[in-house]
Amino acid sequence: MARTAPESSAMIGRSELDFVYSNVIFSPENILAGYKVFARPSGDAIKGQIVVLEDSTPVSLKDLEGKEVGFPSLTAFVGYAVPMNALRQAGVKVSPLFAGNQEGIMAQLKERGVIAAGVNSQVMFEYARREGVNYRVLWSSEGYLNLPISAHPSIPQNIVTAVRSAFLGMRKDPEGMKILEASAAMIKQNPPYGFIRAQDHEYSNYRKFYKNSQVKELIR
Repeated sequence: MARTAPESSAMIGRSELDFVYSNVIFSPENILAGYKVFARPSGDAIKGQIVVLEDSTPVSLKDLEGKEVGFPSLTAFVGYAVPMNALRQAGVKVSPLFAGNQEGIMAQLKERGVIAAGVNSQVMFEYARREGVNYRVLWSSEGYLNLPISAHPSIPQNIVTAVRSAFLGMRKDPEGMKILEASAAMIKQNPPYGFIRAQDHEYSNYRKFYKNSQVKELIR
């Protein structure tokens, strides 16, 4: 990792990393590096959402015109890029407020510091259940698979296969499961744990989004 997300992304574009856990491999500036997906975390696809508290007045995106809307950070794909693109496509101008991370902006929403928030659907659901927050979804995107693990094309296939086998085998290995459970406890993640096989074509909607997005400040 570099000091900042843009600098880390630039390292990917320059092919300085052998393995990457990020979706910015699909950005126009990085896709020519040729990283190939071989695994991803298990679990359902995630969605970008724009949410409000259940008793809040907005009922559509148009009701957010001119309002302060919260987001995790500029680097959040489903928490910022995807919902902000939806707002721009709808012609709705908002004043973005950044909290630094997912739960930070959810806490702002809970305390009514913002009228709406762009969120990761999965993280929002878990946060609301844990914190007793009742919310409504104003807008939801299509599903995007969780962050892929990919390898640079210069890495020999036998090494990629071995690394993939190690990731896929974690949940069947006692020591591997300990690691997965410990990390899940840290971020309050529910099962299923572990990783599954994945392929490039499963991430075609990421490529389409990066190509057509109106959010030009995306991390490259």
